[in-house]
Amino acid sequence: MWTKTMLAKISTGFDRVIAKRLGLSWGIVQRKREALGIPPWSDRDCYHRTPEADALVGTRPDPQIAAMLHIDRGLVKSRRRALGLPAYVAPSSITWTEANDDLLGTRPDAEIAVMLDVVPKEVS
Repeated sequence: MWTKTMLAKISTGFDRVIAKRLGLSWGIVQRKREALGIPPWSDRDCYHRTPEADALVGTRPDPQIAAMLHIDRGLVKSRRRALGLPAYVAPSSITWTEANDDLLGTRPDAEIAVMLDVVPKEVS
């Protein structure tokens, strides 16, 4: 059942992540890892804090960075916080003018968003 390729993946990440990649239950992966005498994966093992990796943090949503680095998104969030960086916020698609500013507070945000052809969260 276990191929060389599958066995090689056991030591590359968390049991649950490896199990998902291999299409197996995490318990099967955990038991095989233990049978092979491989210690469990830890957070410090899977996030190599390189300047290149750190430079990505905060530039995109955490799940997107996690996918790029092949790590759990929780690790990206933890690292971002440790670096004192705020969560990524997509740039607004609207250029705020004085006329747009004058609309604020005159109507519900959702209505102003429709008027400006943007999503409501860009107004609130």
